[in-house]
Amino acid sequence: MESQGSGVRRGSDTFAHYPNFSFVTIQNGLIRYCVERELGRNGWAVLLALCHTVYYDGRFLTTSAKEISERTGMRKSQIARGMAELRDKKIIEPVMRTTSNGYRHKDRSTFGHVAQYRLTWDAWQSMDVDNRYK
Repeated sequence: MESQGSGVRRGSDTFAHYPNFSFVTIQNGLIRYCVERELGRNGWAVLLALCHTVYYDGRFLTTSAKEISERTGMRKSQIARGMAELRDKKIIEPVMRTTSNGYRHKDRSTFGHVAQYRLTWDAWQSMDVDNRYK
């Protein structure tokens, strides 16, 4: 088998270089958690698009269906199925919001507003991370 190039490279250009904000990392424990729950292909693609930015407490950066579509090439109906699957399999959940009257409710999408999600407590625990929220 022939190899291309001059052989194994060493030095500063050993690793692949990706453009900023075009790379997603997902933790091994979360992968195992999703495999145990038999997550489907739409769910995987949506989860990877959401994992573009994960905060220290398991919240995702607010991401619209349009942004997920641009990243993955999926249609909005596929994204909706993936989000529903992630919620049904208890991998993600909406963030709790407090109204001006002090009432707490789960965040939901409305006109001009995209709901924010986070990993469920069980999914977050599966990663063996310093857990800061319950």
